[in-house]
Amino acid sequence: MGSVSFLRVVDKCAKVEKSAHAVIVTGAKHHAIQVNSGNLRGEIEDGRIKGLSRHALDRLRDSIARTSHKHKDYSVYGVCITIPWGSKDPTAFGNPTQEDAAKIWKRWTNHLGRFLDKWTVGIIYRVELQERKAVHWHMMVYLPNDIGFADAMKGFVRVLKGGHGKYAMCLAKKRNGRSMIDCGGKDAHALILQMLRASWIKTTDEYHSELLTNEAWAALAAPVASGVAHAPFPDIKTFDYCFDAIPLDGVKSGIAYLASHTTKHKQDQLGYDGKQWGYLGKKWLCQPKPELLSIEGASSAIEYRARVRAFRLIRHWCKLHRAQTDWRVVRPSVKHIETTDGDTVDIYRGLVTRNSRSLYLFGTPPEVVARAFDCALNQIGG
Repeated sequence: MGSVSFLRVVDKCAKVEKSAHAVIVTGAKHHAIQVNSGNLRGEIEDGRIKGLSRHALDRLRDSIARTSHKHKDYSVYGVCITIPWGSKDPTAFGNPTQEDAAKIWKRWTNHLGRFLDKWTVGIIYRVELQERKAVHWHMMVYLPNDIGFADAMKGFVRVLKGGHGKYAMCLAKKRNGRSMIDCGGKDAHALILQMLRASWIKTTDEYHSELLTNEAWAALAAPVASGVAHAPFPDIKTFDYCFDAIPLDGVKSGIAYLASHTTKHKQDQLGYDGKQWGYLGKKWLCQPKPELLSIEGASSAIEYRARVRAFRLIRHWCKLHRAQTDWRVVRPSVKHIETTDGDTVDIYRGLVTRNSRSLYLFGTPPEVVARAFDCALNQIGG
């Protein structure tokens, strides 16, 4: 019963806010909800996080929508890092386990602090599983645009002279010919990501070398009762594809990169047992307070009729531009849930006035939302 003391009533009201990278719409009229302020991290059992809860995913979306770099002029890159050994067969001998991944991640992040502070790098990361159930990480890397190329080159040269030359080059190409580190022509950022890549490769290479010399693996490789031995422990064939970086189209691409799990493909990537997402270099990130969207002739509490008409216009625009918006989030739907008393409760989703949850419109420009409300207010004489 101790957790009851953490229950808090949070007031919500209908509003439209402009955050750093999205328009946040709360459709329902004034209402109150109960949240447990003592446990806001998701599904936790025996002191460990078990999977990605709905609330954790909502917090990740909210973080992406609101987060900016403390330097006002910055770029964001989507980075995917993987462990560079293992087989596509999830049952194959020597595949990296979730325990291996946790150890590698802890070792890598423990040595990143000075690097992130040197270049004022901020990161939001998300943990997923590959098809072979091996762990990989998606990251949104925030880099200020005022990093000088000469300074970045000096740092890169120090990495080369430090004996990490074999880790600090990225010559691999994808099938379409694109470099594994694509910075859209920003050479200083390319060097920063090269150094980040080198530190990741160094960490995984050292961990792999320790596994090869581990006596426990030698015992596992010995013949079992049937007289058949395990296959040799998998070697690292190449480091070329364990670090991939692309420039994100603003930050709206980040919602698909980190927090979109509505498709079957994304659902298959769930299942990591541990912390699902978090920050690195958080001191260089900030979350400015959202501003109420400027709508001529409307107060902060936009009346019901205006919201109905405006939401209809916004949904129509999103449907026409579904390639650049998250139409699945906006599309209205209702789910009928039976309670233990035999009653039916309707749960509304999408951009409708009965949905009390906040929606994050990443691909919809604030100007479109403001124009939709202007038209709605004109129709009702507001």
